[in-house]
Amino acid sequence: MSLLLFCGGVFRRVFGWLLWDNLGVARGFKSVDRDQPFLLPPDMRQWLPGDHFVWFLIDVVGELDLSGFMRGYRLGAKGREAFDPAMMVTLLAYAYQDGVRSSRKIEQKCVTDVAY
Repeated sequence: MSLLLFCGGVFRRVFGWLLWDNLGVARGFKSVDRDQPFLLPPDMRQWLPGDHFVWFLIDVVGELDLSGFMRGYRLGAKGREAFDPAMMVTLLAYAYQDGVRSSRKIEQKCVTDVAY
């Protein structure tokens, strides 16, 4: 057992110096700014190119009459605020054209894909 410990120590002293000290491994690190307010641009229009399909879809849904959705909501009602029906229609239309039909998968896409 002591021979293994001795050999391990020699190996570390010889090869550790050879591998780490002479290969030019950087000893400095990039600084981390955890107080950085945004990793993405604050303006959503900068996240996707201007000719992306989602912008067209937002314009189309903006022209639709969604008053039928609005009738179900009233001011001062109890509970959490609802999502904007135009945003939800746009989200579902974009997801469906993208081949995503599962609500769980749409939720995942909202977290991982900026177009959603």
